[in-house]
Amino acid sequence: MKSYKLSTLFLLVVIVALSVSQLVMMRRLANASAEIDSVRSKYGHVRVDDPSKTYVARIVDNEQSQNAWRIRVPAGSRYLIHITDATFEKSEYPDDPIPTETISLNGWQGGADVVLSCSVRWETTRLA
Repeated sequence: MKSYKLSTLFLLVVIVALSVSQLVMMRRLANASAEIDSVRSKYGHVRVDDPSKTYVARIVDNEQSQNAWRIRVPAGSRYLIHITDATFEKSEYPDDPIPTETISLNGWQGGADVVLSCSVRWETTRLA
């Protein structure tokens, strides 16, 4: 019969405990990553590489039929949104849409990180 030292048994127990701990942490990390991805898609995560540029991310929300975008704009400029009312198919855009409404966003002159939500009828309206 072969005998083992107590230190060898202790080392084996430590290795097993660390392996179980690593597996539990990997499972928790996978769950947390999935939750972060879900929240980012629901609220429109914007990764800013250059603070002097404008960034837009579409918010994907399967529960509502509204279209929404997270918009991050830098400070120092004047911003306008032009809305066009035109007829076109869902897969294409009009050649030269003429804005029927213009909204001045004076509050964005100092920079903004906002969610823009609107209802769009794809057959008749385009947000430009």
